[in-house]
Amino acid sequence: MSTACCGAASTAVWVGGELKAGIAWFAVSPKINGAGKVEGQVKKQGYIALANNNLTYPALAIAPNGKGVIAFTIVGEEYYPSAGYVTIDESGRPDSRSLRLAQDHPMALQATKPLWATPKHAGRLRRAVTDGNAIWIASEYIA
Repeated sequence: MSTACCGAASTAVWVGGELKAGIAWFAVSPKINGAGKVEGQVKKQGYIALANNNLTYPALAIAPNGKGVIAFTIVGEEYYPSAGYVTIDESGRPDSRSLRLAQDHPMALQATKPLWATPKHAGRLRRAVTDGNAIWIASEYIA
């Protein structure tokens, strides 16, 4: 799949019998039709949620092979505000076993001092991008 455009947004979701902040995500294949108008077809879409917690400020990237990653802030009854991520397989299903806190990943936290971190923005700065072979995510992290 060569999805040209994808996105994610915070939304309300019911999970574990509670209304929590979750993530709505989508992948769109845009094109220009014969009349010169822009059209798009939703190729994949879904929601991400975690019982007893809130997921906010998502960033999504999907590689040409259809696999993706959503980075986000996780906060709730079980987590102090932290950077997390989850992978998405080729068919568009998030792999719940891949839900991780960024600081638990062996490659995480190999960063220099933050350039823009202030308490006012803590946990909100997130990016995801693909170079065609790999997906790179960046998240603000305050220990």
